[in-house]
Amino acid sequence: MALIDDRLEHDGGAGKSRGVSWTPRNSVHETLRLSTKPVHETPGANQPEGPHVTIHTRGEAYLAAKRGAEAAAEFQKILDHRGIVATDPVGALAHLQSGRAFVLSGDKAKAKTAYQDFLTLWKDADADIPIYQQAKAEYAKLR
Repeated sequence: MALIDDRLEHDGGAGKSRGVSWTPRNSVHETLRLSTKPVHETPGANQPEGPHVTIHTRGEAYLAAKRGAEAAAEFQKILDHRGIVATDPVGALAHLQSGRAFVLSGDKAKAKTAYQDFLTLWKDADADIPIYQQAKAEYAKLR
């Protein structure tokens, strides 16, 4: 999935969690196997990068595996506990990734809402940011 590759390339590996990241070298299934080891997913869990990174990595792996419902459930965990992400971009990206997951699941209404939420959060972003442009293009296809 291009977004995953781009995100890992541009953010210095923020998609990594507990030594687990989705990369072209790792199979999606291996990433899911490693990222579903028991993780304390309570807000404020004692992990250096926070539980949201593991959850987000798992959600991205589900997206790459075309498992939309499972991906949406992972991203919803982040959205349900926004306090754990603070200012981490993963919080905003959870909206976008939820939209993508809902598209895979065939739920166009929920996908539109998730994309709208992401685009609202990023309304003041520079127009030339690739992920912002991509989100706008994907949202336009839903209309």
